[in-house]
Amino acid sequence: MGQEKLTLTRKELKRVAVIDRLIQKTMTTREAADLLGGSIRQVYRLKDRILKEGVSTHKGTYGVFAASATPN
Repeated sequence: MGQEKLTLTRKELKRVAVIDRLIQKTMTTREAADLLGGSIRQVYRLKDRILKEGVSTHKGTYGVFAASATPN
């Protein structure tokens, strides 16, 4: 099987990079939430989803923070 090509927007790429730093433990969940403009709980959900299903599974649908969301 060949490799699947995945195109990410800048926003999606930023989310993946931030979650990768969180997974590598070079950033706290609070810092990730601040950078992504969401709550700590949203970051946990995004991290769990990416770890479980990968980036390409939810391209365009993962980690969508509501515009009205307020960080805790």
